[in-house]
Amino acid sequence: MLWKETTNEIFSVKSLYNVLASRRVDQFPNSLIWSPCVPTKVSFFAWEASWGKVLTLDQLKKRGRILANRCFLCCEEEESIDHILIHCTRARVI
Repeated sequence: MLWKETTNEIFSVKSLYNVLASRRVDQFPNSLIWSPCVPTKVSFFAWEASWGKVLTLDQLKKRGRILANRCFLCCEEEESIDHILIHCTRARVI
């Protein structure tokens, strides 16, 4: 097997690191979240949501609370920040 990412086509951990480091992932959108155009409470919610700190039922379950974990809007999936903000069909309508 040849490693096409180097000139000598030999794999090394250093060459893999260099390839991964060069493929820069987009930076966290701080300027969008903390924009003066965005209300402060919306900025804080977006910040907490992006770090997984919104107290949804799945987060409470991880903290040891025993709860029936169902989305209160659609009652179809477990409640998580991803479900509420992205996947929940009822939340999309709102």
